[in-house]
Amino acid sequence: MKKIVIALHVIALFLACLCPDLRAEEPEPGELSAEQLLFLEVPVVVTASRKEQPVTEAPAAVTVITAEDIRQAGALTIPDLLRTVSGVEVMTITARDQQVGMRGINSILNNKLLVMIDGRSVYLDINGNVFWSLFPVGLEEIERIEVIKSPISSLYGANAFSGVINIITKTPRKLDGTQVDLTAGSRDTNIGSVMQAGRREKLYYKLSAGFDRTDEWGSSERAGDVARGDFLLGYDIDERSLVSLSGGRTRAEEMQLFSGEAIGTATITGNFDYLQLDYGYSQIKFRTYLKSEDYEVRLLRSGDESDWYTLTYDAELLGSFAAGRRHSLVLGADYRNNFIRENPFIPDDHGQDLWALFFEDEIRLTDHIRLIVGGRFDHHPQVKENISPRGTLLYLPSESQTFRLSVSQAYRNPTLIDSFIHVEQQILEPFPLTLGQTGNENLDPEGITAYELGYRSAPTDKAVLGLNLFYNEYADLFIFPAGTTFYDADELFPGSPGGVIPRQIVTRAMNGGDAWGVGGELDLEVLVNSWLSLFANYSYQQTTDKDDNPSTLLINEKDRRRQDVPEHKVNAGIRTKFKNGLSASLLAHWADGTERRIIDLSGNEFLARTDPYTIVNARIGYALRKGKAEASLSVFNLFNDRHFEYPPGINLPDRSSDPVGRKVAFKVSCRF
Repeated sequence: MKKIVIALHVIALFLACLCPDLRAEEPEPGELSAEQLLFLEVPVVVTASRKEQPVTEAPAAVTVITAEDIRQAGALTIPDLLRTVSGVEVMTITARDQQVGMRGINSILNNKLLVMIDGRSVYLDINGNVFWSLFPVGLEEIERIEVIKSPISSLYGANAFSGVINIITKTPRKLDGTQVDLTAGSRDTNIGSVMQAGRREKLYYKLSAGFDRTDEWGSSERAGDVARGDFLLGYDIDERSLVSLSGGRTRAEEMQLFSGEAIGTATITGNFDYLQLDYGYSQIKFRTYLKSEDYEVRLLRSGDESDWYTLTYDAELLGSFAAGRRHSLVLGADYRNNFIRENPFIPDDHGQDLWALFFEDEIRLTDHIRLIVGGRFDHHPQVKENISPRGTLLYLPSESQTFRLSVSQAYRNPTLIDSFIHVEQQILEPFPLTLGQTGNENLDPEGITAYELGYRSAPTDKAVLGLNLFYNEYADLFIFPAGTTFYDADELFPGSPGGVIPRQIVTRAMNGGDAWGVGGELDLEVLVNSWLSLFANYSYQQTTDKDDNPSTLLINEKDRRRQDVPEHKVNAGIRTKFKNGLSASLLAHWADGTERRIIDLSGNEFLARTDPYTIVNARIGYALRKGKAEASLSVFNLFNDRHFEYPPGINLPDRSSDPVGRKVAFKVSCRF
């Protein structure tokens, strides 16, 4: 916390030196600057209810990160950008391996968060994980990021368990022309992108390409190179209808991903592709896309290699209608097919057909009270049927205040790995033994029932205050491993059910983990004047197990508070932007320590801790050519607070995580 105070003093001193030259650039009395007008404008979001609506009327806790926020943050990755959002947990394991969770849920392969780009899911259907380094778009192409911190399976189905992050890219009209961005920095960081967009009457297009390379945090070893590209071609049929085709590819070379103590770190090399078709007519939208993952996995510890190929097809029809004066309806249907090719971990080809129907109705009870009710019916080949309801009561006493009370149920289906994996390993010492892991096709979905109370207020035209409180009930969480042991026939006592020495141990996931979570977020944004703004937020999140996990020996989980993620987090920032083209920002993040259960290769259990840490990020930039060119210098972890965000390996022959350090980067951007 002391470093946050020091950082604030540094930026204050910097501003004091500049202030005499800047006061003359204040707008005339009674005139609002562009920054003030932008601050007063209530953001419009599309993710919370699958339709455009002011954020004040959204039936969920929503945070919007704008393109200007992205530019001034100076972040090099999307997860580092998300650190500023209250309630969002970012865990850096290695330079290419970052995991993002919400409200007390995060892990080394987090599969309880729905992440989308322009409404297209980007998680891997094989295990529900997200490769944040392999998105086909760069930070410069993003128009805004909408972060929904509430479960929302009622509209999106599986994986919208703890929340939704929707990355919305810039349209060709917004990008009109050519933009080039080049970044070079410490740890051999090199990032570049080029975008070209234009319009010819009713036809419009967008092309982009980029590359990203960096070393690992803890060594000069290459963390993996990433190359990407995407396109969009659209046509305005008439004033009410349009059609667009988009697609892209990301190429990963030796990208490192930590999969757990038992497996260790793996490198991934391969292609990640998508092709998407969108058609819209008035308030009816049809979207279909095909995405594939074709990559090779090499385990660094053993040298074993395996090829993975998955294919996902998705088609969705969505409509929003006004039904009379008091009803606003959203209706939709979705079909999804998942396919995975046979490999050493999946004995046979497998496919899944999933379909769903969903609705939401916003009812205006009075001019100030609204009731939003909705639900979704999903069919899954293993799980069969699942229903996800949601209800929200909004009270808007004035244009500047919103009270929100909501209840929802969400779920996460078993993944292809959960259902179909089958692995065997032979061990000869001290006696012949077969260790196996097999899928469980009888798993029930993991469930959550969420209760949330929210308040948003703009007490003045220069301040916005937000408060969210939540209580979650978790049911049927997967317990892993849960095992079955097989013995040879007992030769000493013929006819007995088994012997003394185990010959085969088979583990599989099972339902049985119940827990509850409580917490909240407090947010404050202030526009001090036309060139200075600041923000601060605080998050608290606590998760407690209800029952003991029988597969663990060291600890009794019954009524135990989990400390997998920080219980307390604080973010604060100051941002300046002057008419002479100069801009500067200082962001500070403080996170509480964590404690995770770790199992080494010998089966020993440990409670491994990470210490609290502080990250202070600084950026200064100068724009010229009327804002069409900019040079900037950014520093991640200014005070070089070297820390682990996931515990380092215990009794492992290799590392599990790297200590996060400082990174300095210089960036040049130009539009023409």
